[in-house]
Amino acid sequence: SYEKKSVGLTFVRPRPQCSVVAGTCPVSGTNPFVPGEDNGLSDAHHWSSFSPKFGLSYKLADSALAYASWTRGQRSGGYNLRVTQPAAFEEIAAAQGTAAFGPERVDQYEIGLKLASRDKRATLNLAGYRSQVRGVQREINVASADSGLAQYIYNTGNARIWGGELEAGFTPVPALHLTADAAYIDAKYTRLDYDLNGDGVINAADYALQLPRAPKWTFGGSVTHVLPLSGEATLTSRAEYHHRSRYAWTDDNLGFNGSSDMLDASIALALGKPAITLTAYAKNLLDAVQFGGDTQLPFGAGPYSSGVNRPFNPGPAAGTFSPLFKGRLVGFELAMDF
Repeated sequence: SYEKKSVGLTFVRPRPQCSVVAGTCPVSGTNPFVPGEDNGLSDAHHWSSFSPKFGLSYKLADSALAYASWTRGQRSGGYNLRVTQPAAFEEIAAAQGTAAFGPERVDQYEIGLKLASRDKRATLNLAGYRSQVRGVQREINVASADSGLAQYIYNTGNARIWGGELEAGFTPVPALHLTADAAYIDAKYTRLDYDLNGDGVINAADYALQLPRAPKWTFGGSVTHVLPLSGEATLTSRAEYHHRSRYAWTDDNLGFNGSSDMLDASIALALGKPAITLTAYAKNLLDAVQFGGDTQLPFGAGPYSSGVNRPFNPGPAAGTFSPLFKGRLVGFELAMDF
């Protein structure tokens, strides 16, 4: 594939009588309201990509299949369309030779085995994979005194990710179904082009950082029981548990989510005719604390602050923006199919 993108970018700063929508914001010259700051820039860039896939499978028996595959995927390059720290943005653009961020390329190799019992009551799926990522596109979160938080997409370097997954299912009796799953991820940077921890140099401390949103361990399982009642009515009971180890949220690992144990349960009465289902449910029964993000701010240090920024520090030097997910939630639901 081939694609070309061009942009006339105005830095987001105070400018009276300037409308981005109307196209009246200047993209050249300097900003008269912020001495020494450029108004913006114009740029164009193009990329080409090739995304093949190759796979092999071999049927070992009626209920056993082995497979292997290689896939190359691409994520398009582009431009940051909201710039709130022009000086820092232009410094990175100068170092990269372009204001655009380049495409991200992933080569993934996978091998696996799918097994089932003769009566199909038991299944087991095993998979192992390795991913080579070039030009990792990352949305870098930077604390900003002006805006509180600035976010930019950069190509931060290369990475390799390998891991394995297991999924199992078992139906001991027709009314009861059990599942179990587990996954392991090992993710490392192999080359860095960006100072992730912001200490002014790319060194071993940057390479030691964890890739964001890559928990090392996840595992869990579920139990589902379906009880036939009179007529077409059924009563379905379900419980599901999942564990996830801690993982980094931001590239500098100052923002993170701790390990969690999630337990959900529900019981649903389906009448059949009419097609009405009444469900009582409970989510996050263990009341696990989880965040929808964890990003450092340049202000707001509180009484729990350690005064030091370091990876996975629960008391960073300044404040954080950490919206909470819901805690324990119990409710009822009535649904009807027409």
